Amino acid sequence: MFRVHLLLFLFISSGSGILQTRSPRVSVTIPHPQHRNEVPPWASTISGAGDLLYMDFYQWQKEQLIEMGAHRLDLPNDIQLQMNMKKGARIGSECYATDNFRKIRMSYFDAGDKVQVFNSLWYPRTDLNAPVLGIDLLCFAQKTLLCVVDCQPLTQQEEEPKHVQTFREIRERYPALCGRMSQRHYDENQFFSDGMLFGRLDHTEDIHETVFPAFREYVGAYMDLIDGIAPDSSARDAVRRYQCDYDQYNAERDPAHGLFTSYFGEEWATEFVHGFLFTGTEKKDASRLRKSFE
Repeated sequence: MFRVHLLLFLFISSGSGILQTRSPRVSVTIPHPQHRNEVPPWASTISGAGDLLYMDFYQWQKEQLIEMGAHRLDLPNDIQLQMNMKKGARIGSECYATDNFRKIRMSYFDAGDKVQVFNSLWYPRTDLNAPVLGIDLLCFAQKTLLCVVDCQPLTQQEEEPKHVQTFREIRERYPALCGRMSQRHYDENQFFSDGMLFGRLDHTEDIHETVFPAFREYVGAYMDLIDGIAPDSSARDAVRRYQCDYDQYNAERDPAHGLFTSYFGEEWATEFVHGFLFTGTEKKDASRLRKSFE
């Protein structure tokens, strides 16, 4: 979720029955010591069924971060990799920081041919008054594809920022990703832009034919945008508040907590959502990770 929040909610609410959001008792498999650092990229799904449909996205982004000179932030073993072999699911996560970004988190959720998710969120440094980049790429049952990539504003402005047109032009080059999200759970006027890539697709071939090139183009444009923003130390307090408001808004609306609870237990799910995904929230009982990102 990760910022699976939006799309998982739409899918779970549809009554498809593929995902169960509640499970009173969960037996979590603690990773074997030799697998504790086995974060993505992976070569095959945990169950052997289906494909790792978004692993190329994960690997490409990781390569960009290495080229940017990113340094990897330490995570506890159970946040870096969590598995439930009985249910055939795992989630691997990494977190990086660069000269321009205080936190770039990325996670891959693999449940074989049932669910595949790549999620990432880029937080600029607080002396850069800049939008965040949110990425949610999902596939359910190897046939229902959902894509959201957005340069997300942290405040509402009377005049549209010039950079929105850049992302709108990218969006227009990919008609399949020009959809509009439902407002059933989220207000598209808050923390979403008019340049968002949004699509519901029907064929896995669309992932590499459409989504992958659009993703690379969009991320590249976002990195160029951030490179062009001058630091402003006087903006730190305001930007930190904006980023915390963003985290609070999303954590409160994130049904991914139910998904994680069903696979990995409520305690771990709460720590993951509030202590890793959205560390700016007011939840105080999931704090062992917060200091790493502040």
